[in-house]
Amino acid sequence: METTFAGAGVLTGNLTPECAALVTTVLESLSAPQGAEDTRTRDQRFHDGLQEAMRRLVAAGLLPERAGQPVKMS
Repeated sequence: METTFAGAGVLTGNLTPECAALVTTVLESLSAPQGAEDTRTRDQRFHDGLQEAMRRLVAAGLLPERAGQPVKMS
């Protein structure tokens, strides 16, 4: 994960087949078009799906604590 201009980020990497299958399953589940009025591209929907997956993961409290404190959105 690299942070770029104004806090935006670039994520690159190679995934194992198992990881790629999991990521695809999550993104497809969370990035379905929201009706006929949804004009987002597939890439935009996948971005929004990834953001939602990460939000849900943090909100669920499933991440290990850092310095004895729960992980929170910054």
